[in-house]
Amino acid sequence: MPTAPRLPQYLAAAGVSVFVFLLAYLVWSRRLPRTPLLPFIMMSPDREYPQKLVDRAYIRLWLSDAPGAKGRDAFLPGPHTPTLQVYLPKPGTATGAICIVCPGGGYAAISPPEEGPPAVWLAERGITVFVLRYRVGPVYVYDLQLQDIQRAIRVVRYHASSWNLNPEQLAIMGFSAGGHLTSLASTKYDNGDMLSPDPISHVSSRPSLQILLYPVIDFTLSYDCCAALLAYDPNPPIELLRDISTHLHIRDDTPPAFVVHTEQDELVVIRNSEEYVGALEAKRIEAHFLRGDWAGHGFGMHPAWTGKAEQWLVAKGYARNLADIRASPIVVQNVPQVTLSTNELAMLSGSDMPTQLRPSATVQYRPTIAQGS
Repeated sequence: MPTAPRLPQYLAAAGVSVFVFLLAYLVWSRRLPRTPLLPFIMMSPDREYPQKLVDRAYIRLWLSDAPGAKGRDAFLPGPHTPTLQVYLPKPGTATGAICIVCPGGGYAAISPPEEGPPAVWLAERGITVFVLRYRVGPVYVYDLQLQDIQRAIRVVRYHASSWNLNPEQLAIMGFSAGGHLTSLASTKYDNGDMLSPDPISHVSSRPSLQILLYPVIDFTLSYDCCAALLAYDPNPPIELLRDISTHLHIRDDTPPAFVVHTEQDELVVIRNSEEYVGALEAKRIEAHFLRGDWAGHGFGMHPAWTGKAEQWLVAKGYARNLADIRASPIVVQNVPQVTLSTNELAMLSGSDMPTQLRPSATVQYRPTIAQGS
């Protein structure tokens, strides 16, 4: 004999479902604070800056919505929330120096091979790394990306003392479109806004070093590959293109640069770097230009340049030589192990790569050391 439906039980189940949905929505929309009661709520975006850095954790650049945000992300990372991902050196190896890494992707995406591999490479040499996931087009257009990198520099510099870092040793590294963003930050910076109610806005956004890998520099020359920055505008104003062509805006105190490009790059031609280095030299800014024919665009962490970059960073006091770190006995207890992915291991270079796997290349290295007038 069939039993009658238990309506009160169905109503109770429906009520619980509605309550959970509303609670999740309120947390997602930040109308309620985070709570440890439910696991999925623990995954909601942080609303405060960490007192201590945690390896591979994400840090929001703004605790509220980022300026110009067109949506909200329930989880990090997300397309509407610019973040920094932390890569810590092994215990006992940190130099206190900082590097913010800007991956490429044509301002339309974030390139994974230019996130983890360079961060791991830098962290192995004692540098504390923050990988910037900036907002991309065509949803987000210039100058929101510049706001993201400037905010990233300010956030790290403001918290440097509490994170045991040196605020005066803050380098930025960028690949392709990320190289353009790096050059923007190296030419369009300020000393901070002391009238802002936000204390983070009081600190300088000037980086202390810049490392550019196959960067887009001249938008009158290489606009098509980064057109997402201007929402694929087919006829952008020439004044705007010149404003974001960074070789035209070198300043007397633009930070020293390490620039890498290849003759074989057909997507972002080497003339971009030539113009940038030439403008730096005209201002008597220290510039190291490494050029060659070892690959086309997007070669990433290639041994043709990483050895020279390590020497430069060591000479600047930012990094430790990897061979010296490996030779130094370090005794650490109760530290969780970090396992690198196959891709991250494969992208490590120089002395990390077996001899038989190292590609041959023609490399021309032109160090230019000039003191500012």
